[in-house]
Amino acid sequence: MAFSYLPNIDSEKLYNIFVQRKWAQLNSELNDCSYERMGFDRLFLILADLKQRFGNTPLNILDVGCNNGLFSYGLAAMGYTVTGIDNGIIDTQKRYDELKFMDSSNSRMSLTFVDGKIEDYLEQTNEKWDCLLLLSVLHQFENGYAFDENSKYSSEQVKKLVNDLFHRGKKIVYYECPYDEPGFEFLSGMNFLNRYLDNQEKYHVEEVAKTIGPNGVIRQLYAILPRN
Repeated sequence: MAFSYLPNIDSEKLYNIFVQRKWAQLNSELNDCSYERMGFDRLFLILADLKQRFGNTPLNILDVGCNNGLFSYGLAAMGYTVTGIDNGIIDTQKRYDELKFMDSSNSRMSLTFVDGKIEDYLEQTNEKWDCLLLLSVLHQFENGYAFDENSKYSSEQVKKLVNDLFHRGKKIVYYECPYDEPGFEFLSGMNFLNRYLDNQEKYHVEEVAKTIGPNGVIRQLYAILPRN
């Protein structure tokens, strides 16, 4: 059996309900099981929020720190154009081998994975995206991924990266960060952006939900929209 945070989860069943848009059945499944530790809860929250705000408008999405691609695969399967980027760990942690049934060669899916550093990728393109996913990733630059001292960025580097990313988000940024996680400041969600994001008055911030991370701690998920 493949390793996962919930080893007995039938992710293929859940995914098939998802792509078939059987929302009542999906709601029933989510109420019966603790899918949040697989990340499906956040995927569905974001999908529902996108549909509510933008209807069936086709959107171009950048998934920063995409890890094994759960969000990238899922959103691409629902018709969005998605680029997922991560630095050298795409599909290597293998927490969810069941994701293999999501075939990225499907011609109906517009999905690209980039293996590299986000700052290098941004330097190579002037592209902007309708939607950015920044899900529990930005604070890792400040503190070091998995508390690795060698992966820490300087405050100047973090500030440049944060502002460059937000400048590239045309319609909405989904930003998730620790609420009370060991090693991070208590209630650190917006404190991080207060330190690094310039011209915050240009953005409207809404808390979408509090989510549960794989380590069992609370995180905050925000929708951040440029003001017209």
